Amino acid sequence: MRHKLFHTISRSNRKFTKHFDKSYPQMRFFEVEDKTGIIFCLKDKPGILVEALKIFSSHNVNLTHINSKPMKISKPSQKEVEIFVDFDGKLKDENVQNALKELKNMTDSVNLFKIEEVPWFPKSLKDLDLIGRTVLSANEALQSDHPGFNDEVYKKRRQEIVTISNSYYTEDGLNIPNVNYTEEENELWGYMWDQLTHLHKLHACEEFNHSFNEFIRECDFQRNKIPQIKTISAYLKKKTNTIFRPVGGLLTQREFLNGLAFRVFYSTQYIRHKSEPLYTPEPDVIHEFLGHAPLFSNPEFADFSQLMGLASLAASDEDIVKLATLYWFTVEFGLCIQNNKKKIYGAGILSSVGEIEWCMSDKPKFSPFDIFKIANQPYSITKMQDIYFLASSFSEMKKEVMKFADTIKKPFNITYSLEDDTLEVDRKISTRKESVPSLLEKLF
Repeated sequence: MRHKLFHTISRSNRKFTKHFDKSYPQMRFFEVEDKTGIIFCLKDKPGILVEALKIFSSHNVNLTHINSKPMKISKPSQKEVEIFVDFDGKLKDENVQNALKELKNMTDSVNLFKIEEVPWFPKSLKDLDLIGRTVLSANEALQSDHPGFNDEVYKKRRQEIVTISNSYYTEDGLNIPNVNYTEEENELWGYMWDQLTHLHKLHACEEFNHSFNEFIRECDFQRNKIPQIKTISAYLKKKTNTIFRPVGGLLTQREFLNGLAFRVFYSTQYIRHKSEPLYTPEPDVIHEFLGHAPLFSNPEFADFSQLMGLASLAASDEDIVKLATLYWFTVEFGLCIQNNKKKIYGAGILSSVGEIEWCMSDKPKFSPFDIFKIANQPYSITKMQDIYFLASSFSEMKKEVMKFADTIKKPFNITYSLEDDTLEVDRKISTRKESVPSLLEKLF
């Protein structure tokens, strides 16, 4: 049987339970308050834009965004151009007032630019505390097709682990809470280790196998016990500045992808039900650790994942679906060509015996890596994949995802700071007000 998994579900018409005691605002919302956007018109003649922009610099006003376009309606003899600028500062600031006063000597039209509204997105690691704070309780998360649906002992144990996962906050850094796995859980891990690792040696890509050997040496990866996220994250932080952050369950597509922008991978800490060790309808530690974790120590792969995450910030709902589809056919179900042979890098395949055997057969279709085709490719989460896309290398995948990101329309640009893992927005924008799911409802 295969994995029916992905880190995303719809939350509509479902109840959630609160698992934390810290106080957070009921709404996720921000407005860029330290910038101002204006629009003004000038006669279209050589050097006029440079002359206007010098006014801002002479008054020590820092421009963060500049755009211009011809006026749609103007007389042939009096062609005009519209100038859009954003700058650091507020209208009440003295230097801004002086700059605008001088600018008005050049034009009769200076107006505030309409503030663009976009979906909420995190601007710092701290903002990730507003993601995934609440997930479905074990009684509700396990649907009827889950092997543990009727196992009250399993559901109780799962809830214990979810509570541990939800006790983590950004301020804890690498001090991620451990789970004391039971002998039964470690035995299940060992069984799947035996089932998967010999197949990895035969069919996984070179980068995965190299990283997996490093995990054995550096991350206490072994057959007899489940490794801890804390150990994995400490190693990944050193290698690629990536952290595996514990989460109690499934996130929305937007939330999960937004985390990748900060090199944060949301990882579960519980394990599948023992009755069907080869099947799970959701991510678990076997999927996260034996499928995903090793490749995040590869710089090219970690870069590729972050680029997808950055592309998701404030993206439209339609573009989020496309990015999630890219994620599905790459990070989850990706194949590549090495030495003229198909090799696996997708975690959804690497953590599933059945999917490994299926994708190595001649039954599914195989297509060249075309990122725009991939983004619009239908897929199923309940059966084996009908088609796989063959990549040439992670570096080429990075180039392709940057091309795709350029097609996503956003009313601003961002700069990612490697020093403090924060985002700088170059425009005056605000986000839609969204309820923080963790404060919506308490069931018990």
